[in-house]
Amino acid sequence: MWLFNIVIIWYQLFFNQFQIFGNIINFGLLFIVFYTPLAILTGRWDFKKDKGNFQTEQLLIKEKSPIWHEVFSRLDRIEQKIEVRKE
Repeated sequence: MWLFNIVIIWYQLFFNQFQIFGNIINFGLLFIVFYTPLAILTGRWDFKKDKGNFQTEQLLIKEKSPIWHEVFSRLDRIEQKIEVRKE
């Protein structure tokens, strides 16, 4: 729903007065065609970089939340046991 709101707002504020796209359907299709791959690539880049938002959020959750701290500590112990068995 929020994506439709963004498309309508952009069209009304910027492109309706210039008559570039003809109607909102053409603008909406072009917007989605360009926005979707760009959003996916940006999210993937942020996920892959060393200090991206995802890694930072996971560190904060691990430090602050007692439940997630327990979950991550158990996962770390399981990972250590697997590494020992591989050696």
